[in-house]
Amino acid sequence: MTCLKCSVENCANYKEHRCCLPEIRVKGKDSDSRYSTCCDSFVPAQQGARNHMQHDVPNIELEIHCTAEQCVHHREGGRCDADCVCVGTYSHHSCCSAETQCETFAKNKLENIHDE
Repeated sequence: MTCLKCSVENCANYKEHRCCLPEIRVKGKDSDSRYSTCCDSFVPAQQGARNHMQHDVPNIELEIHCTAEQCVHHREGGRCDADCVCVGTYSHHSCCSAETQCETFAKNKLENIHDE
């Protein structure tokens, strides 16, 4: 389980800087920076009002499934092993998941080591 802090106030799953879902999906298979990642679990608040029907309690920790294979926190099976993940947005009133980003993304800098 990973700590999640969220600043996407316009998401139906947002509450008190947390997410009310039991898990989220972060997309970014070919990402080489946080700007090309997104929270695929984002739902615009105006579409679903607020998610008080099924999940209304903000989670301190939750499962994060991620496709950003070039991130230092990405592990086998799409698991994120960061201690804490921050999800943010490009604009104050996001209208789609593409306007969100995983602010914790850090490019994996594998160095080529050659035996001499």
